[in-house]
Amino acid sequence: MCAAGMLAATGGFTALYGSDRPYLNRARELALIALAFAAAVGIGMAAAALGWIVVVPVVAVMAMVVTWMGNAFQIGPPGAYMFLLACAAASGMPAPEGGPLAAALLVLCGGAFAWCVHMLGALSDARGPEKSAVLRAGDAVAAFVAAAGTPGQDRARHAAARTLHATWNTLVSYQPKRAAPGRLTALRAVNRRMHLLFADAMAAAARGKAPPAAITEEVRGLPTPARHQRRQA
Repeated sequence: MCAAGMLAATGGFTALYGSDRPYLNRARELALIALAFAAAVGIGMAAAALGWIVVVPVVAVMAMVVTWMGNAFQIGPPGAYMFLLACAAASGMPAPEGGPLAAALLVLCGGAFAWCVHMLGALSDARGPEKSAVLRAGDAVAAFVAAAGTPGQDRARHAAARTLHATWNTLVSYQPKRAAPGRLTALRAVNRRMHLLFADAMAAAARGKAPPAAITEEVRGLPTPARHQRRQA
């Protein structure tokens, strides 16, 4: 019974991934991650039955494969490490009744539960991740504008650029090719304007000048529609 609980808990590691993704994209990613955890545990347990001389190359190959797939699909932290850990741990666990297949199913059940919990937010705010991303971008750009001309300018610029890139991924890269118009279109417009203001602020800073007051005021007020949407959603 304890072993079954541990296997199901391994599937719960699915919840570590996808927190910054839109719900539709997150649903697909988490489903694949839950399946990957189940496969990793099943493979590790099956290898253990053949002896350590098989376990070592299996775990090594698993590390190579999950690292490649993690980079290819940009699953984000904690990345491939958790799949490798699940495979290695499974090779040292007693197999439940039914063998590796039963173990994989238990892991999949834990992953399915984690999937449901991770998707609950979609019931209250289907565009919550997108709006949160825009708000973070607005705060980062505002921080850069405030830091212009100070010793912390470069750090703030780097943080703003990274945040804007992450927001672009959330609003564009992780969306369906034919996303329905509506709140997403409005958020994309806000994000595009933030990119332009960020570029203007960088140009002013490169000339050794403080960003114009108009840029400062607009940057501070631009995320307001996103905050209003968040309250009304």
